[in-house]
Amino acid sequence: MFTTQLIDRKLLDADVWDAFVAQSPQGSLYANSWYLDALLPGWQALVVSKGEVWQAVMPLGICRKFGVSYALQPSFCQYLGVLFAPFEGKIHRITHRKREALQALLRGVPRNLRYWSYNFSPAFDYFLPFVRRQCTITPRSITASISTAP
Repeated sequence: MFTTQLIDRKLLDADVWDAFVAQSPQGSLYANSWYLDALLPGWQALVVSKGEVWQAVMPLGICRKFGVSYALQPSFCQYLGVLFAPFEGKIHRITHRKREALQALLRGVPRNLRYWSYNFSPAFDYFLPFVRRQCTITPRSITASISTAP
């Protein structure tokens, strides 16, 4: 069973975070803790885990303006978004694990986050849970306008 937590940067171990980013197929310089610290002071991370093992992470720089919470792609950051652990096995097993991890991650998005827009890594290849969540997907980014209405 996957669990999702929104963890404040102060509570994240930078070495653990950076090791996950280095192993992730979607990992890049832009997702390293020191780079995020410089671009998004006070950032948080959605962490999806199975037991104690991280399956997916997504850094968020949540801001508020006029009572609306939002998270935008930081300047000087080509792409960010969701980073998966390196999954092994047959393609249908890998896709199943990605689907479960993304569903758990989307359930963990704070309810008060009304808008977010990120350019995902070119290595990110499974968008279906975002489509089902009615997010707008373009070839360069994923934009979500989330409403709490049923």
